[in-house]
Amino acid sequence: MAVDWLVPGNCGVALDVAAGTGLLSRLLAPRFERVVAVEPDARMGAVLRARSPGVRVVLGTAEAIPAADASADGVFVSSAWHWMDPGRAIPEIARVLRDGGRFGVIWTSRDHQVAWLRDLNRHRELSQTRDGDRDRDLNRHRELSQTRDGDRDRDLNRHRELSQTRDGDRDREPPATGPDASPAGQGDGPGGARPRSWRRAATLPADGVFGNIETESFAFSRTMTAGDFVDMLATYSGVITASREERAAALATAQAILDERFPGASEIDVPMRAWCWRADRTPRICAIARFS
Repeated sequence: MAVDWLVPGNCGVALDVAAGTGLLSRLLAPRFERVVAVEPDARMGAVLRARSPGVRVVLGTAEAIPAADASADGVFVSSAWHWMDPGRAIPEIARVLRDGGRFGVIWTSRDHQVAWLRDLNRHRELSQTRDGDRDRDLNRHRELSQTRDGDRDRDLNRHRELSQTRDGDRDREPPATGPDASPAGQGDGPGGARPRSWRRAATLPADGVFGNIETESFAFSRTMTAGDFVDMLATYSGVITASREERAAALATAQAILDERFPGASEIDVPMRAWCWRADRTPRICAIARFS
């Protein structure tokens, strides 16, 4: 249902950007005459090619799409927008889309409105908080050690350091807030991650290149083994970018929660949700007329 909502009526050529192993490509294939998967990783592309012989696979990125101007009826991104540079990707997507073409983004994740999945996420957040507390404790001990070393220095140096600290405190600006406060990957969440809401937004420049912007979400479920569920968690960016120890601890905690909630179950139904965003390419003739 989510893919049907994303797809436009004129289904000619679709580009699946950052296609991975081709899950979205295979869903698009029956809805378009031709699907081209754009994937930066040759290994992923090889898997996609083997699994989806009817899909053309090319190496490329959202910032440099190997397609001609106005050659696609739809450009779609599935659960990968947060890896991209919007400032470069959006003009490139606008370039390859035909007039009226569809730009669609979909984020698929566990449905956190369901109680046991909320609990699972809370355990992960608590673990991240504890890791942050340990890092702060280490920094605090380091600062105390440096202070004690400074106490053994001459009084003149100590006073100079204190004066510099006070000057720095006066000059330091309060932290910025809002969606544009920091560049991608340097937000104010745990470990520098941006808030979850940022990951499900595609902010467009105010140049009129896209219009008819809409959002929607769809609930569904996936039946899988507990092991498959843990493997799915391991593919999420927050787990991929964690340290080896944090990743192992998070996945072990997830497995323990599943074992407790679904003892002896061979398969479980995992509530999922797809958050969808779409916009249409403004006809180029209208853009030209507006600035003429």
